[in-house]
Order: sequence, then structure tokens, then C-alpha cells
Amino acid sequence: MPMTVQSGGTNTDKQLVTKKGAAVVSAASRSALADAARDPGGAFIWQSLTYDSDGGDTILLVQNTNAEADLVIDAISFGANVASVWHVQLPLAKVTVAGTTVVGVDLGGGTTEPAATAATDETGNTTGTIIYSTYVLANVHRTVGAELFGGALRIPANRSVGVDIVAAATAAYCTIIGHFEKADRVET
Repeated sequence: MPMTVQSGGTNTDKQLVTKKGAAVVSAASRSALADAARDPGGAFIWQSLTYDSDGGDTILLVQNTNAEADLVIDAISFGANVASVWHVQLPLAKVTVAGTTVVGVDLGGGTTEPAATAATDETGNTTGTIIYSTYVLANVHRTVGAELFGGALRIPANRSVGVDIVAAATAAYCTIIGHFEKADRVET
């Protein structure tokens, strides 16, 4: 039969403990994205319009303009009406973002403008370090996220992430979802 342990202070909460002394607990968790979306301006989605792309186009690029927080990429999805290789890349230098402006949507339901600049059919960057490459069939939608990045794809201030299609397409699109997180770095 389980026993109950009560704290000795003014706290009247009780802890259920099994015969073997193990505490019985329940817990709930939520993703860092869901947690960030609770605050206005904490989490955003950037969506390109479907457009007629040239081979080698950067379908969507997002640049973090927040000097106080990293942009953590939670998911990237993309597709087109042609089979192609796709690249997720990190430009090597600060980009002068050029192309069709994409305004991020606050996932918390607010009207906050994101601390990021984004563009579709982006022409201001030179392909940098390719961190992910995949082949996607025509009319197939691919999403990469936590299973690939695990919260480790962090874009610091004035840096960017871009998604490129290698083949020309008449209907290419991309979505990037991310949240802002203060950079808690240990100085060494």
C-alpha cells in the first residue's frame, strides 16, 4: 500500500510514495517553440508565396536582426512541382536581403513584427555552408525539424538561414518556423 509523505513546513502539499520508496509523479512538457509562442514576439513563421523559380534560387531567406537573442530554427518545409535537390544553407557573411519581402507571422497570435528580415526569391546572398541537402520528388512536400536540428540550428544576430532549390521550377515554396531565445553562452 502506498504511503503519503507530507512536508514539514507550512506547505500542505503531499507526495505519494510507493512501498519501495519511489515517488509517484506526473509531468507535462511542451516544446521550446510552444513555450516561446506564449510571449508576443517569441515565435514566428515565414512563408514564401509559391512562385516560378530559376535554378539555384534561394526560395526563402531569414536573417536574424535581434541583437539580444538567437533565432532558433524549429522546422523548415519546402517543395516544388519538379524533382530537385534542395539545400539548407548558412550564408558566410551578413546579407543585404533583397527579393520579395516576407513578413513573419507571430505564432502567439500577436501583431508583433519579428526581429528578422525575410525575403522570397532572395538575391542578396551567396550560397554559404550547406548544412542539409536532400532530393525531393516533384509535388512532394518535405519537412525537416527537431529530428534533424534538435534546437541546435541557432542563427545569431545579423546572420541568416536560406533554402535553395537547384532545379528551375514553376511552383516552388518554402516555410521556416523559429523562435527567439536569449543566448546563454558560457564564457571560457
